[in-house]
Amino acid sequence: MRLNIFDETLSLSMRKQGITSLLVPSLLIESEDWESYILLKLRHPLYRCILNHEQDIFGESMRQYWRKHKAEVETTTSDPFVW
Repeated sequence: MRLNIFDETLSLSMRKQGITSLLVPSLLIESEDWESYILLKLRHPLYRCILNHEQDIFGESMRQYWRKHKAEVETTTSDPFVW
């Protein structure tokens, strides 16, 4: 399911970055583009339902992302065809 991919992407992109982590995956991910894409896909009602009721199945990065963007996502019109 895409939510698992989003969870993994967010966890890689949110790692702490220091001088010793020059070639880690977090530096190779364009997190702003991914976050825009994830916000678009979260317009699907099933994704919203899963994140509201089953968010414990995801990692901390995805739960944190959902808490941060939940109000923004839920104010947009849901779209069941945004697969």
